Amino acid sequence: MTQPQLLKLRKFQFLFMNAIIAVLFLLLFSLIHIGIGMRNFFILMSLLMIAQTMLLLFDKRPLIYRLSKNMAKLLEYEKEKLGNEWRKQQKSQIIASVMVAIMFMMNANLMDNRQLFTGFGDVWEYILFFVFMLGIVNIPLYYHVKKVDRQSTEELQGYTKSMYISSLVTAIICFFTVALITAIISNFL
Repeated sequence: MTQPQLLKLRKFQFLFMNAIIAVLFLLLFSLIHIGIGMRNFFILMSLLMIAQTMLLLFDKRPLIYRLSKNMAKLLEYEKEKLGNEWRKQQKSQIIASVMVAIMFMMNANLMDNRQLFTGFGDVWEYILFFVFMLGIVNIPLYYHVKKVDRQSTEELQGYTKSMYISSLVTAIICFFTVALITAIISNFL
């Protein structure tokens, strides 16, 4: 794959991933608006995670790569470039998906379905949540793209472990930043 083709696909990837986040955010907002029960919400989320896990187990392609030919091209590029590390990433994604599905099912069992999923109170809280989600997706994606595209297959050995550690650190930083900003804004309102 030539560098201009790769650059074009990477730009598409960032736009596509952000569009997916926007659509998911709108779906969440719609679920809140129609008044879905907490138990039903967590069951729905668990079923989505189980479906994603089944796709990973049997098709070896995440759902996101099935939605676009350009994303499928990127999958093949990364699969070739990462080699054995790609298989490690797949296993890690399956384990993470199963763990998240279990957490959602545990939450569903603890919730009363008469309790509605109300989301957040004010518009600024939705905006902060949306920005938080964009940060969680875009920051690790940026570093992933930078590392995979600039290094050889040999240099990428051990990449999966370092990627998950840096993603976890980034998520923790984003979480505490949003929590701090929310606390500060709440005190002023």
